[in-house]
Amino acid sequence: MRSKKLIGYCFTKNLKEMREADIRALDGVNVAFGTIKNGKVHWNERRGKKDIARIRAINPAIKIVLSVGGWEADGFSQAAETEENRKKFAQSAAEITKEYGFDGIDIDWEYPCSDKAGIRAIPEDKENFTLLLREIRNELNKFSEYKILSIAAGALKSYVDNTQMKEVAGILDYVQLMTYDLYGEWDEVTGHHAGLYSSVEGGASSDNAIRLFAAAGVPYEKLVMGAAFYSREWKDVKEAKPGSHAGKAGKTHSYDKILKYLETGEKKYIKMWDDKAKAAYLYNGSDFVSYEDEHALQTKAEYVKEKNMYGIMYWEYGLDRTYRLTHFLREQLDK
Repeated sequence: MRSKKLIGYCFTKNLKEMREADIRALDGVNVAFGTIKNGKVHWNERRGKKDIARIRAINPAIKIVLSVGGWEADGFSQAAETEENRKKFAQSAAEITKEYGFDGIDIDWEYPCSDKAGIRAIPEDKENFTLLLREIRNELNKFSEYKILSIAAGALKSYVDNTQMKEVAGILDYVQLMTYDLYGEWDEVTGHHAGLYSSVEGGASSDNAIRLFAAAGVPYEKLVMGAAFYSREWKDVKEAKPGSHAGKAGKTHSYDKILKYLETGEKKYIKMWDDKAKAAYLYNGSDFVSYEDEHALQTKAEYVKEKNMYGIMYWEYGLDRTYRLTHFLREQLDK
């Protein structure tokens, strides 16, 4: 039995493309996304049962979980607001779980008490989030086979402040920290968007987020570190270091696109390594690109084992068309 778990988010449309070797390497797949309509969970996918059956035939031990929500997904605050609404939501989640044979539900509410994503938010979300999760757990407990309940959590102090993580941790199987997008186009300075540590005083990092959640009452063995198969880019950057002023935001690139640029020399990137942050980045005299290479992912796997965390999850399977990183992470976690 594997001691550290590897979980990959995968868009519904990409399930049919998952390769056999990757399916065998994964412990879990989070299917993105289930939606909320009229207070109920929906996942209407014609190929759903066929794709799930194929994945299970390859790896019977894999756990396939429906992730509900995502950025700009409205409806959580409303669903959590009253006991009646919570029961309605939880029962629909259980019905979807039964219909498609999912192994559980992953709640990706971004974020309780926050309307940054253009969703409804009220102060009561803090307590209601806990109550909603408890109701879902109660419904999932009615199955004869155990069902997983997890969340994707923002790697932010505000997320901890706006939730009851100690109580939530007691309800969940594990908490997946989105330790990516720590920096992005919303920042005027460059940074490692998924860096393990920070090389800038007071900067955001995966380590800071993990310590924050542990201090809030989530046991390390229930914490999952997030890894990114994509980059964040800034343009008009005069210095090849994090914390540098940026003129404007650039594009997001998939891991395979980054490798292509490095192999062809098309964008004249020089590959850089920040040993303090344990993070990779690219620079060409103007563009600063933060991403995760194999070296960075190796340090994350070592950290997870050292801290006895639950494992690593990544966003997102379709962003690595080289199909190298899933297998690489599996090897590192198993070392």
